[in-house]
Amino acid sequence: MANLVIRDGLLDRLQAVSGIQTDTAMAGAIGVSLDTYRRVRSGAQAPSAAFIAGVAIAFGLSVGEVATIAATEAA
Repeated sequence: MANLVIRDGLLDRLQAVSGIQTDTAMAGAIGVSLDTYRRVRSGAQAPSAAFIAGVAIAFGLSVGEVATIAATEAA
């Protein structure tokens, strides 16, 4: 099985280079709630298609630049 994940460190790099100073502002730029942003950023929640698209649109990136496929171990 595989999951989509945000590329390692991408959200931190985007926040730093864009000058966005708070998680609240970053979540707003992406178009998600603060709780969702923090859960995805910490890895506690897989990013939704809307989250990935929000990052891509907000920062002028392609979906492939935002997310990658990560294999998971079979249960």
